[in-house]
Amino acid sequence: MKFERKWVTPLVGGSFLLIAVTGILMFFHVDTGLNKAAHEWLGLLMVVAVVLHIVLNFKGFKKSFDTFSGRVINGIFIVLLALSFLSLGGAKHEKPFVLPINIMAKTDIADLSKISRIGEEELVARLQSFSTTPVNAQTSVYDIAKDDFRKQIELLNKILQ
Repeated sequence: MKFERKWVTPLVGGSFLLIAVTGILMFFHVDTGLNKAAHEWLGLLMVVAVVLHIVLNFKGFKKSFDTFSGRVINGIFIVLLALSFLSLGGAKHEKPFVLPINIMAKTDIADLSKISRIGEEELVARLQSFSTTPVNAQTSVYDIAKDDFRKQIELLNKILQ
């Protein structure tokens, strides 16, 4: 039992330190390098460490539910967890790349040619190779892909390379 605690307690402490620091950096948007990846992936290590810590200290863990304050505090966190799954409504936040892709997909080949500095005829030919419908300078990627955002991205990527 001592061997396990000798490893599990420092594992909980170290993983908590890592998750706390990277989480604070992410909250203030000063995360750099591998902070986000470390926070997300090594957070799983913290979950494992905490579960092992609870298993090794199960009597004490059970006792935390015996007191009024323990039940209230645990209850508050259970309610907060449940609330975290709810949507607050309001505007739907899209990824920052969605707007430019939507604009480019709805831009006709003639204008897309000017933006990309690829000849109009070349873009028409490239788009035609991925379409069964006729393509001309007034055609847009949206005309081919319609509301399929993934297909819009694929087509833009293929014709602009």
